[in-house]
Order: sequence, then structure tokens, then C-alpha cells
Amino acid sequence: MTALHAAALYIGLNLLILLFIGFRVSIVRRRLKVNIGTGGFAEMERAVRTHANGAEWVPAALLGLLALALVNAPASAIHVFGAALTLARLAHAYGLSTSDAATPGRFIGSLGTLLVYLLMAVALIAYAVI
Repeated sequence: MTALHAAALYIGLNLLILLFIGFRVSIVRRRLKVNIGTGGFAEMERAVRTHANGAEWVPAALLGLLALALVNAPASAIHVFGAALTLARLAHAYGLSTSDAATPGRFIGSLGTLLVYLLMAVALIAYAVI
């Protein structure tokens, strides 16, 4: 598998995660009869924030994966970053969608996403200047 194929794999997986959590917003909206906003329902707020958080953090990480592939980073590096991102986003989505409180899933997901961002940024800068 080439680096570009590896990036495509994790881009596809993370798009499916975003699709799933976005679809969940629609399901909760219909069930609670909330057309716009959250209607004051904690469950609706969690569903919206789960999707919004993914939409805020995932796109730049996916661009990072693609950029790494385009600068010929090894496929193994793409797999490490992509798998870490995917697992972090799954943990965060699960943790945030199940509780208003701080949860291990949210903590692991947030920390994992931030570490992927940091390490990918360093790798991208290194590939750009070396």
C-alpha cells in the first residue's frame, strides 16, 4: 500500500465517522422534534457538539495526512497518524455522545487528536525544510 492509498484509507474512515455522527444529529432531531438549535435538550446538545467537534478538528488532520502522502512520507507514518486519529475521534465521539460530564473517551480523544496534530505538524515542517 502506498502512502497515498494509506491516506485515502484514513480519510475514508474519518469521513464515515463524520457521516455517522451527523446522521445521529438528524435522528435525535426527529425524535425530539427539534427543527433548529438544540431545543434545550441535553441529548440534542451532545449530538450537535459531537458532530461539530468532529467537523472542527478532523478536516485539517485529513489535509495533514494527504500532505504527508504527497511529500512522500512513508506509508507506515501515514498508518500511525491515521490510525491514531481515527481511534482518537471514535473515542471522543463516544465519550461526548454518552455523557455531559468529562469522560475517559473525551479525554483520550482530545489528547490523541492534539498529539496527532502536533506530530503531523512537526513531520510536515521537517519534510518541507529537509
